[in-house]
Amino acid sequence: MAALYLDTNKISGTIPKDIDNLVNLQALDLDNNYFTGYLPSSLGRLQNLQIPLTLGNLTALNMLNLRSNAFSSSIPSIVGNLTSLSSLSLASNSFTGQIPSEVFNISTLSDGLDLSHNNLEGSIPSEIGNLESIIVFHAEYNKLSGEIPSTIGECQRLQNLYLQNNFIMVASHQPWVRSKVLKLLIFTQQQQHSLFFPSKLG
Repeated sequence: MAALYLDTNKISGTIPKDIDNLVNLQALDLDNNYFTGYLPSSLGRLQNLQIPLTLGNLTALNMLNLRSNAFSSSIPSIVGNLTSLSSLSLASNSFTGQIPSEVFNISTLSDGLDLSHNNLEGSIPSEIGNLESIIVFHAEYNKLSGEIPSTIGECQRLQNLYLQNNFIMVASHQPWVRSKVLKLLIFTQQQQHSLFFPSKLG
């Protein structure tokens, strides 16, 4: 089996630990169900999975969508091992704690990173600057705080950044805010800001 699409059902409970028996799995979509609990570490043994999320050695994974379930606890730092992901969605779950910096070590993320509608806290890691090819980043409706890191100016292809309904501050004194190379809309809890981000010039 190369692909398993279980999206938009009413499946509840946890993901079976023996999912790693599907050794040829390349695509996994569990969007819009009622899964709960932890993401099983056995996902990390699916070497060919192209839609993995956060666990293990799914180094061939290209896209992982676990949106709209009821996964809880913190986002595992081993998500940083998914070095082939172009799209990752953990939105609309119950993840808590801080965003692990390892998430931003997946330099292949280009189509989008969606962490919105969870219970994530703390600041956005400065490692976000590693995502030079990211186009869209969603982190709205969490409990994030602090300033937007200046390293976000390294995200050369970023077009949309959604941060509304958090406690994030936009520091207008930072140089990247005043650059006119890349226009980017940032939504905060209080208001909408039209800002400019610098592009890395060779």
